[in-house]
Amino acid sequence: MGIQYKYKKNKKLMIKNIIYNKDDANITKLINIIFNKMDLERQEQYNITDVCSILNDNSCKINNINNIDISYIVQDLFKVIKTENIWKIFIILNILAEYSSDRIDIYYKYNIYDECKKHNIYNWNDAKILLQNSINKLEVNSCIEKTSEFFIGYLFVGIESMAYYGNKNFNLIESELAIYEWITGFGNFVEYNNSINILFDTINSFALRDAIMDNFINILSIFYKVDFKNCKNIDETYNWEKVSEIVSSGLL
Repeated sequence: MGIQYKYKKNKKLMIKNIIYNKDDANITKLINIIFNKMDLERQEQYNITDVCSILNDNSCKINNINNIDISYIVQDLFKVIKTENIWKIFIILNILAEYSSDRIDIYYKYNIYDECKKHNIYNWNDAKILLQNSINKLEVNSCIEKTSEFFIGYLFVGIESMAYYGNKNFNLIESELAIYEWITGFGNFVEYNNSINILFDTINSFALRDAIMDNFINILSIFYKVDFKNCKNIDETYNWEKVSEIVSSGLL
């Protein structure tokens, strides 16, 4: 099944991000290795949405990648990457797996739950506590990119850890409630009053809110295959309950 997120065809990779840290440099290195194996133009920096668009547009070349080589590279990357950036790697691997004839080797072998445990996130509540503590240490109005990555990354890892069937503590109802809280937490504060919504509502910077929401929409569209065009109410606001149901049905 193809990705439902609608990308602009033939869109060139735009240099939008400045490399601020080692994580960005390592992710760029991984992207360039993948691009080289697909005979695509190398880039010095990346924009995660543009990278996904390029991979999607060149899906016919994905099987040219040597899965074993990518496996070793990703294993090394997971040894150094920070919690808030794990989602970027899994989005890339998800697209490779989407079009690969050997999905197990290229993606599912790197189970997100194993990576969660390395970062002391065993469940949804762990993720929320770590996110709150991390944001409290930041100047949220002046660190837009970093705060946005924390907000998206920690909650993504928490959700994926809750949904892992291999966990002996897996609980379907708790996982469904966690997903509902995660998704509706980005909705209207009056309509949805939960811990994520309260945390999001404390952000005074509209630029930061927009950055977080953009990444949130991207991760739901690309990773969980949410078609937002079909998830709107009559007044054109997003129907977050419907989005939650889509994510739950695909994840659990």
